[in-house]
Amino acid sequence: TITYTYTDQAGNKADPVTRSVIVKDLTKPTINLKGENPLILGINEDYVEPGATYSDNVDGNGNLSNSDISGTVNTTSANTYTITYTYTDQAGNKADPVTRSVIVKDLTKPTINLKGENPLILGINEDYVEPGATYSDNVDGSGNLSNSDISGIVNTTTENTYTITYTYTDQAGNKADPVTR
Repeated sequence: TITYTYTDQAGNKADPVTRSVIVKDLTKPTINLKGENPLILGINEDYVEPGATYSDNVDGNGNLSNSDISGTVNTTSANTYTITYTYTDQAGNKADPVTRSVIVKDLTKPTINLKGENPLILGINEDYVEPGATYSDNVDGSGNLSNSDISGIVNTTTENTYTITYTYTDQAGNKADPVTR
């Protein structure tokens, strides 16, 4: 409280006037994410919340509580999820919300399994019939490789060792390790 008084030259005193000066915290805190943003997870991986910290000119620094964090991540479904972080200091100043993108996607490469024998031994001039191969993937399932996934030529009129290469890329772009016969 500030009080103002005045007395004129004749000794007359003015009624005192007071001013209340309220000092309070008007600065909003800031939020800083821990960990990566965006955070990339494979399908069916466990999501562990990395958390965030707050920094405030009066309250100091600390970790956000679970009640300051909102949003859900479903790791069984490929998608981009948003987690939102908020914080209000003890004076009622709200930090600007901060978000983290959690991208759940297929990160597992498929596998290739050959059908038939490897090595496959043929006689000269014997017909080569491609035995094929299958793929197995955590999201796309399994199936037979298509002709476009098989490369190489076998010339049964010439004695030699020939290599057939099998490749497969799943729908998420993960490439299987090539397999040869």
